[in-house]
Amino acid sequence: VEFLAPQIGKLKEPAQLAEAHLTLGLAHTRLDKPDAAAAALEAAWKARPDGDRADEVLLAWAHNLRRLGKPELAAAK
Repeated sequence: VEFLAPQIGKLKEPAQLAEAHLTLGLAHTRLDKPDAAAAALEAAWKARPDGDRADEVLLAWAHNLRRLGKPELAAAK
């Protein structure tokens, strides 16, 4: 997380940006930081909503939204 987060701003390619945000979101999930995870996963989705791993992004994003007590947002995704 400490290495990846500052590097994300340097990425320009949507696929790389989405992958970096997904990786960051999954790391935050494992570190029990659902707020940061949800934000990173939302950024991954916005970077490439039609990407190869879009289903994984949505699932992880919804999981963290539920953990934050926002199931209505998870259902809407």
